[in-house]
Amino acid sequence: MPVTSASLSRRLGAMLYDMFLLIALWTATLWILVAIADTTVTGAWVQSLLFIEAFVFFAYFWMRNQQTLGMQAWHIRVQNADGSPITLRQCLLRFITAIPSLLLVGLGFWWMLVDPRRRSWTDLVSRSEIVFVGAAHAGTAPAAPHIGRADQPQSRHDADTDG
Repeated sequence: MPVTSASLSRRLGAMLYDMFLLIALWTATLWILVAIADTTVTGAWVQSLLFIEAFVFFAYFWMRNQQTLGMQAWHIRVQNADGSPITLRQCLLRFITAIPSLLLVGLGFWWMLVDPRRRSWTDLVSRSEIVFVGAAHAGTAPAAPHIGRADQPQSRHDADTDG
């Protein structure tokens, strides 16, 4: 099955979803810190903590599932050219490269529109790729439960696979 590079719209959609998840995570973290300190929390240490928390969020999902929750919703995943999960080093390179890619009005991501293989700066620097996996391979939708009698197949497919 040929691998299709994920479109810019899918990548941006996944980034938007993940941004909301990160905001929720950061809100919970700050709420806990304020509750512990019983005052406002500010300074470089708080910003550093949130930065590290963001990296851990992405690295965990990229290395474990090859997908963040936003990527699962948009049916895309990050991988090496051979389909294997990326390494911690590649996660760090992707994460750090995303910063100037976004700060320069998204230029690092718009770059994929001129690259012949549709690669963004994060793909190029980390030597990895974001691919479209389709709804059938996303692994996010559980199989529908059977409703009715257990001894009766629920669909033609079930009848073909029983016994």
